[in-house]
Amino acid sequence: AEGWSLSVPKEVTAVKGKPAVLPCTFTYPPSVYSGKITAIWRVHPYLGPEIFRCTMENSTSADCIVDKNEKSRYRLVGDPRQNNLSLLIDNVTYEDSNSYHCRVELSSKAAAMFQTQSGTRLHVTLPSTILSLSTVIDTAGFSLLCLAEGKPLPTITWIGPGNREIPATNNTGLDSKNSSLWYQIEGKIQNVMEGEIYTCKADNKYGTAEQNI
Repeated sequence: AEGWSLSVPKEVTAVKGKPAVLPCTFTYPPSVYSGKITAIWRVHPYLGPEIFRCTMENSTSADCIVDKNEKSRYRLVGDPRQNNLSLLIDNVTYEDSNSYHCRVELSSKAAAMFQTQSGTRLHVTLPSTILSLSTVIDTAGFSLLCLAEGKPLPTITWIGPGNREIPATNNTGLDSKNSSLWYQIEGKIQNVMEGEIYTCKADNKYGTAEQNI
């Protein structure tokens, strides 16, 4: 559309469990406009499902009236009166990894609407986190289990007595139907010595976690 411009980043990276902001700004000629402004966000372009919609009068200071807020997880942090439609996603999950598209509609202008084609790809990451350490006693003696999570999937290393690195048998949840398990990994070592201290170390590009047992 002539005179329209809509600016969004190609990618945004967020940490699981934290909020994420998807920036979106627009320009529309002429700059003087007093009618209604509708801000819309979708997953996937054009006919993709709406996740957020709100409408406000450009001539007042009233808040944007929310018509749609999927699971009440979204909030407009930009001000449409200042040509800013930036959206906040609360408590980001792995399932939020997707392509997001913002759209603006001006009610008193014929066909005055514009939407990003390329959208913004949200990448959700997680620094390595150790979820649990446990001891297993079976016929083979003592074994230690370390359950860790991270995106990308961390590698698990065990450190034994004398600062000696011990190879671990790793199992992942990648084949699980539950996507929340895809980024969990379990590292097991066997035949450990009772009374000694062992350290589980989980590592990915965003961080390292260590815990003793």
